[in-house]
Amino acid sequence: MISRPLAVCLVSLMAGYSSAAEEPELAGMITSRELPEISGMAVSRRTKDCYWAHNDSGGKTELYALDGKGTLRGVVAVSGAKNVDWEDMASGVSPNGRAWLWIADTGNNLSLRRGGIIYRVAEPAPEEKSVAAEALTFRWPDGARDCECLLADATRGTGVLITKRHSEAPAEAYSFPLMAPAGAPLVLQKLDGADLAVLGRLTALTAGSVSPDGSRAIVRTYGEAWV
Repeated sequence: MISRPLAVCLVSLMAGYSSAAEEPELAGMITSRELPEISGMAVSRRTKDCYWAHNDSGGKTELYALDGKGTLRGVVAVSGAKNVDWEDMASGVSPNGRAWLWIADTGNNLSLRRGGIIYRVAEPAPEEKSVAAEALTFRWPDGARDCECLLADATRGTGVLITKRHSEAPAEAYSFPLMAPAGAPLVLQKLDGADLAVLGRLTALTAGSVSPDGSRAIVRTYGEAWV
């Protein structure tokens, strides 16, 4: 955890994705002392010009609402959760029209955790003070994994966890139902096949996101982003 204030550049993303990279445009700066080490970020599906963020391992169990310029709009406490090692966050709208946020407590730098927790919360408004979390607890089906990338395709009701590394091996992907019942063990399904050929060449994936229509996903490593 970084104790000093940290200014982070917030860049605007293209509304649609293309195969050609474009230069990012500086939209604002995140300078709030509440956010010394941002780990996860997701666009709001409920509030216009709003982005949600959270801190890394050991941070408070809070969600931070930011506007498009990086200005802090609100802080929402997450009850029923613990920040062991929050790594990524995703947003989406379920088929009934309700907006949700998913938080991946899946960090495992020392390979000591055999599983993790996905916290699911109904997306709050920035001015709310607290929101209750539903915990989806799971175990990795084939040994401990370190994971910092969470994808949520709400149009299909599917979430995907992509590992960061496993003894420096390429990334692996595991799917799960986004609206699985809370309280019951969450079952992960390892994904294979030609569709994951690109992932097989990547290591150190640290974040990801899915387009609102579910047609494409973007994942990032320390130095690149792949659509």
